[in-house]
Amino acid sequence: MKHFCKGLSVSLFVLTLVLVSSCIKDPFIIEDPGNMTDYRDNNGISYQIRLTGDLEGSVWGGQDGLYTDDSDLSTAAVHAGQVSVGETKVVTVMIRPGLDNYYGSTANGVTSSDYGDWYGSYEFVSE
Repeated sequence: MKHFCKGLSVSLFVLTLVLVSSCIKDPFIIEDPGNMTDYRDNNGISYQIRLTGDLEGSVWGGQDGLYTDDSDLSTAAVHAGQVSVGETKVVTVMIRPGLDNYYGSTANGVTSSDYGDWYGSYEFVSE
C-alpha cells in the first residue's frame, strides 16, 4: 500500500503540472502592445509578439523594412508580409535606433507613409 500511495501522489503531482502548464501562456511572448514606443532604445533586442493582422493602424516607413516605433504593429506586420489580415501569429520584432528619414510604400494592401526624423525604429526579423 505504501508504494501505491507514493506512486499515486507522484502521478497526481505530474498531472497537476501538466494541467497548470497548459493553462499558462508562454511568459516570453508579449501580447500586442499596439506599437513599440515602450521598448525604444533597447536597440538590437528582439521581442516575440502575438498579434492579429489588420488594416486599421497608421504606419510610417517600411520601404526598407524599418518602421517608426509608433507605427501600429498589426498593420505593419501585414505590410511586411508577416501576417494576413485576421491571422493571429507570433512574430519577432527587433528594436533599432531612430532614423533621419523613413520611406513609405504599398505592400499587401497597406500603404505606409514617409516620415522625417524619429526617435526609434523596429523591424520584423526571422528566427
